[in-house]
Amino acid sequence: MGGMSIDGLVTGLDTSNLIRQLMQAERAPQRQLQTRQSQLRDTVKLFTELNAKFKALGDAAAKLDAVTDWQKRSATSSDEAVVTTKVTGTPAPGTMAFTVTSLAATHTVISPTAVAAGDPITDGSDLVVNGVTITAADYGTGTVSDVARAINAADAGVVATAVQTSPGQYRLQLSAKESGAANVFTVSGVGLDGSAVVTQGSDASITVGTGPGAYTISSATNTFGDVMPGLSFTAVALGQATVSVATDGEALADAVDALVKAMNDVHAFIADRSKYDQASKKGGAFLGESMPAMLRTKLANALIDPVTGSALVGKDLGIETDRTGKVSFDRAKFLAAHADDPAAVESFFGANGAGTADDGVAERISRLTTESTRLNTGTISSFIAGREEQIRQLDEQIERWDVRLELRETALRRQFSNLETVLGRLQQQGQWLAGQLASLQPR
Repeated sequence: MGGMSIDGLVTGLDTSNLIRQLMQAERAPQRQLQTRQSQLRDTVKLFTELNAKFKALGDAAAKLDAVTDWQKRSATSSDEAVVTTKVTGTPAPGTMAFTVTSLAATHTVISPTAVAAGDPITDGSDLVVNGVTITAADYGTGTVSDVARAINAADAGVVATAVQTSPGQYRLQLSAKESGAANVFTVSGVGLDGSAVVTQGSDASITVGTGPGAYTISSATNTFGDVMPGLSFTAVALGQATVSVATDGEALADAVDALVKAMNDVHAFIADRSKYDQASKKGGAFLGESMPAMLRTKLANALIDPVTGSALVGKDLGIETDRTGKVSFDRAKFLAAHADDPAAVESFFGANGAGTADDGVAERISRLTTESTRLNTGTISSFIAGREEQIRQLDEQIERWDVRLELRETALRRQFSNLETVLGRLQQQGQWLAGQLASLQPR
């Protein structure tokens, strides 16, 4: 700030240092504004972290509240060496016992005679494979490789392969592209007449029951899709098995565990910053703020308040709160309760429709976090917006002080410069007067 100055040549004063000290005193109000602004920035940063943690909690609550999560199903097989399972939709809970009586097979035949690699397998006659005609023009010289190539190009639903059955001797093997009895095919023509069946194409089948009402279900493949809608199972071997479908309690337990962890994260964040440190005689950043404590109370109430229409409480599901507010989760207890009455557990957490009188725990927490973090109007977000506006206003005040202080420093430098000028003139006048008086003295 200010222009160049020369320390007092007349007065001997350290003008630069003196002005610096005076300006430090002048800057005191600006420093107070800067300190307040720094404190507000720290507050905004802290509440932004709190806002993020509430959003994470809201995500966990919304996931648990989602209807699709409660409709997740798991499927098991009593013997996976016989049958494996796969959930493809939302099958109804239940069981199905059956016997795998046959496995699907792919129809395969092989030509009756073997020929050398370069010898023709046919005499130029037309071949008919699975109803598709293949002429000499298609298979050229008629070697096993040429015929195999022509059949594969004919798209007859059959795969042809030249197989060396003994040293230097080849036979033509034909296999259906898909398994099952419906894909059995025929072949005819010189060189293929009399082809032997290597594997008879057949369906997989299961038999349900043993009494007069027993019935059989067939499949062209070993996979049976939608016998139980939303579930497919695959036969691996002959034998007996029971397939069971249940609501996926493990996935729901994971969601509850995530909710509890998110709640504890919020709780610890607020609690740690609401303490008073006796050693340092300093309070936490939230100690003077009422809003974090209010949110913490609302969150605790959302968890422990009874759910209208539900006989369950958190303890019944392994969810408990200690005297400090920390929440614990007993997974085994939750799974047992869910297995006993899935609908009651679902109702407790809130699949009753958001905003109804019987909102469940997850719904209440989800609503609280939304009300707290909604942009501009949420409890936390509006608090942040208010503090950011104060920071902006302080910026303007600090900038005005910059201008004011610059003018003040310029004025001080001018005043000291004028002082030096005046004193310099007086000094010159004094010296002139002393000279005149000296000249009047008798010699």
